[in-house]
Amino acid sequence: MRPKSIAAFEYLEVSKIVLGFAFTLASEFFWSILSYGLMLWVVLLISRRRSATARWIYVAMFVFGTATIALLLVARPAELMALTTAQIVMMAFNCATSFVALWLLLSPSASRWLASPEREAGMSA
Repeated sequence: MRPKSIAAFEYLEVSKIVLGFAFTLASEFFWSILSYGLMLWVVLLISRRRSATARWIYVAMFVFGTATIALLLVARPAELMALTTAQIVMMAFNCATSFVALWLLLSPSASRWLASPEREAGMSA
């Protein structure tokens, strides 16, 4: 049975993906489908298939995304001024939920569950 931290990670990430997809759907349809689809695939690999590799891919995506936002804030603050309030709120929401999801993913119960050899149990809710 999946630990609560993995279930919470999945719910948090899927809700973030759905909200982000709905927010950007009208402006960049192709890139929205590609990026949010990739993110959903990684989340489901972690939460349903117990993929430790997908877990580290998620960690790398988190680090890359955080570094990109930090670079935007430090190196190009004028570009931040061009964003709408809704875009800034969405960016802050994504950062906060990603941090909480990463914390849940790296919790001891999630680590034990991902390291356990029973792959079939990963399919149960």
